[in-house]
Amino acid sequence: SWRVVELSDNHLGRARATAVTLAHGPWLAFLDTDCEPPTTWLSDCSRFLSRHQLNEKVAAVSPALIFPLGESPFAMSRSAFNQGWLAHLGSPQTAQTHRDRRVEHLPTAGIVFLREAVLDVGNFSPRFDRVCEDVELCLRLTRSGYALYQLSSPPVIHHQKEGWASWLARMWRYGYGQIAARGPRPWTWPPRLR
Repeated sequence: SWRVVELSDNHLGRARATAVTLAHGPWLAFLDTDCEPPTTWLSDCSRFLSRHQLNEKVAAVSPALIFPLGESPFAMSRSAFNQGWLAHLGSPQTAQTHRDRRVEHLPTAGIVFLREAVLDVGNFSPRFDRVCEDVELCLRLTRSGYALYQLSSPPVIHHQKEGWASWLARMWRYGYGQIAARGPRPWTWPPRLR
């Protein structure tokens, strides 16, 4: 069954934390309104989680999150930028893979979490109102021994209708959010994986 919960403000961390608290099942799926998942998104994620829970502590899985070509001049230039190494520096935000791989961060725009893992590390932090709620949660999950995986399954398409000015403003907010998420010793991020 579905339940719609409306919050009085546009606070991302608090909204996601409320969803985690109100959910009852073992899995939590987050999909932003400007994202288009492949038809197999939930089945691919749940199959991976079910298969790997016995071998290691997997907290979350997500396919790559990519931006479509051809929707606007901004989308075309941004997609070209995102294909370069400078755009993602190893983040699964835009990097597609041909095999499932363990990563340090997964964006919450199209992700499936193990609810128990999110609650185990204290849920989403209400400190992050617009950006980086995912970075901070992923940091706590990996520091607690949980694994995060980007799947090689078809990607989630992220349709963002914006231009370079609003994108750069968002990147500025991400920079501040990254500092807040990493705490007083930012050089400890990302955790090194074996």
